[in-house]
Amino acid sequence: MKSSSSFFPARLMSAEVQQGLAEDVYLLKPNNSLDHSVELALTHLSPLGESETLRSQRPALVLIHGCYQNRRLWWTDSGPCLAKELVSHGIDVWLMELRGHGVSPVNQCYEDNTLEDYARYDLPAVDQFVAEHSRGPVNWLGYGTGAGALLASIALHSLPSESTGLVMGMGVPFFKSNWSRIPGVSTLLAAGRGKTDSHLGPESESMSFLQGLAKESQWFARRGVSVGVDLWRELTATGKSIHWLCSDECLNQLDDGFNSLQTQGLLHTVLDEPVLDDEVAQEHIVPSLTNAEKVDSLAGKIVQLLDTGGASGCVSPTGKTSSVTRRLQAGI
Repeated sequence: MKSSSSFFPARLMSAEVQQGLAEDVYLLKPNNSLDHSVELALTHLSPLGESETLRSQRPALVLIHGCYQNRRLWWTDSGPCLAKELVSHGIDVWLMELRGHGVSPVNQCYEDNTLEDYARYDLPAVDQFVAEHSRGPVNWLGYGTGAGALLASIALHSLPSESTGLVMGMGVPFFKSNWSRIPGVSTLLAAGRGKTDSHLGPESESMSFLQGLAKESQWFARRGVSVGVDLWRELTATGKSIHWLCSDECLNQLDDGFNSLQTQGLLHTVLDEPVLDDEVAQEHIVPSLTNAEKVDSLAGKIVQLLDTGGASGCVSPTGKTSSVTRRLQAGI
């Protein structure tokens, strides 16, 4: 697959074999924001020796990590992980790393990075690159604040509707602690969370980003205030369906806006068992995505969503071979 792009400079940063898969890391330099030093790492995973024809038949899925995380949330050097499982089910997997996370270089204005930067500039750039190298729509799955950036990008109309496929999320996209809602205290919380903490994850976060999240969670503040939109109203206006990987019971623990979207038929929960409910209930920033049982269950649901175009009631149990996988196995 070519490493260049007709939209902006891009280069192949590394090409290795990991867990029996081809791991190609691309470095994109979109030059679409005020900080022209921004470069985004995008990891592509594929079966070894797969032809371009077969690869193009796989539905493209971009995974976005959350707070204090990087691509290792999805992709590990050994053992069970969601990215490997998705590839084995016939998905064309791309792992996006946000500015200054993982192998994405720290940009010059790193401390000024915000959720709006991710939503307005970085996600659209990745969408352009993946769409250019895929023949179908680009599907998305975000975890935690990565899912929050995804929702904000849709609300800002930054992701082009013509190339955006299924939108999926999991985890908690915004702070929901009552303490973080008290003016003044939220700033102190952000300051304390800005440093790398092994209990939170392998990465640090910029002060501007964390202060923006704290602002989002204050009492009387509308969701989307940090990116300049009324998030739930704009998401409703787009009419875009959103699939959240949690149970109905778990959804009640998230922001009321999720329930509003569900009532309007725009948000669908796709798990009937509490696979990730414990992480959501305790607001864990670091989820357990190396647990073989959870990985298998989540991968099965995601594959079936992609296989059916997100059709309600068409998600079949994990373990059944998807039509995507069957086509690839048959070489069609």
